[in-house]
Amino acid sequence: MKKILISLAIFIIAFAGLQGINKSNNDCINLYIDYGQLDSDTKITKCIDSSNQIIALDFLKKADLKIEGTKKYGLGVVCRINGLPDEKAESCEIMPPAEAYWAIIIKEKQVIPFPTKEWGWGQLAIDQQRLYPGDSIGLVWTGPKGELKFP
Repeated sequence: MKKILISLAIFIIAFAGLQGINKSNNDCINLYIDYGQLDSDTKITKCIDSSNQIIALDFLKKADLKIEGTKKYGLGVVCRINGLPDEKAESCEIMPPAEAYWAIIIKEKQVIPFPTKEWGWGQLAIDQQRLYPGDSIGLVWTGPKGELKFP
């Protein structure tokens, strides 16, 4: 009986702790931006209110970010965020090069009893990706000699 009570207490503490992690995120979507070598002093982390699902592009606009796409693919491909990289470094005609681009990463809300969601590559274009309260989206610049680092 003592083992059962101890196991139950551990489960309740763990469950309460996990609920605390998500509690502050239930009505917002977490945003992480790492400009990498474009602007090594700038990293953005904030929780933007959102009580409903929202398209990622609309969410980024709501977060006061200026998103520029490519001429060929429009806003489906993120080419610039707040003017970076500048036009000298990237023309944004077709696709950013494979060695220097904005990586879009997504982490879905952690759902109890399966709190093992990890960061992963966005599977849809930014103008198609749906985000839900409790989700997280990251935009990480990866460039030459740079390394993609998940938050």
